[in-house]
Amino acid sequence: TNEGVPLCSSYTGVYGGHVNMQTFLKQVAFLPPLGDFLATGSDCGHLFVWHKQTGKLVQVLDADESVVNCIAPHPFHPYLATSGIENDIKIWTPGDAATFDERKSFELLEKNIELYEKQTSFPYSALQRNVLYGLRSPASVLFEGFPAP
Repeated sequence: TNEGVPLCSSYTGVYGGHVNMQTFLKQVAFLPPLGDFLATGSDCGHLFVWHKQTGKLVQVLDADESVVNCIAPHPFHPYLATSGIENDIKIWTPGDAATFDERKSFELLEKNIELYEKQTSFPYSALQRNVLYGLRSPASVLFEGFPAP
């Protein structure tokens, strides 16, 4: 039985822009210390980080020459490990030199969307693009027919 275990019946947010087609699985993790950010790898070799509540893409990092499959946040400190097809593991920490190039990130999102649409023949809707670009929150579209993952 599931006594005392909360059961999920629906999801509360949808995040996208990364690609998961070349390998079986990409890990997703909430980032400490408060879990306000969500991160995952991508077939394009980048690490994507979104703000959990707004769904806005806040960071895209070049993390592998090919594919980023694994991410592992430190449970208490602001460290994040990534690994992919390359023969190494990278450790990421916050830094003063960190910047977010929104234009470059949106160009990457468009490339990933094109790749996804080409390989799956499922087009992204205008609503999905608005979520990707942070124009709509992930939760606000759930009642407007956003397709289930």
